[in-house]
Amino acid sequence: MLYTFLLFVHLLCVVVWLGGALVETFYFMPRFKKEIDGHSEVRFIRMWASSGSYYGPAIILLLLTGIFLSIMGGWGFFTSLWLSIKQLIMLAVLIILFLVAPKMKKLQREALLYQIRKQPMDDELRERFNKTTRFFDIIHIGVLINVVLAVWKF
Repeated sequence: MLYTFLLFVHLLCVVVWLGGALVETFYFMPRFKKEIDGHSEVRFIRMWASSGSYYGPAIILLLLTGIFLSIMGGWGFFTSLWLSIKQLIMLAVLIILFLVAPKMKKLQREALLYQIRKQPMDDELRERFNKTTRFFDIIHIGVLINVVLAVWKF
């Protein structure tokens, strides 16, 4: 019963994280790239950077339930190829998130200053935002690969 509940929470967290990533990648980012008004771009960066409070709890729950499911399922850590790859990808994703999170927070603070000063976004801020989002594209690909590995258990 506990295993089933943990699996449900784990899958729910995957849906939240991957669903949010898909909406971000295929809906919000194309709109942002078409935006020519620097003021709207600043508002978008603030919204995007604040999404950590949405994804953060899902990522933490995903990690914790994944650990418990591995233990309760008798798989442990790095015992089968498909699970070892999933665990290594999750570790890489967490390291990237740990490294990128401060940049994301800094972008959010700077975007707030731009908004308070009623300044449009400049090219330097836009370039840093684009660099930061590339890391999240890598993270999203890692999450997608983990979903495929979980479904097919290669």
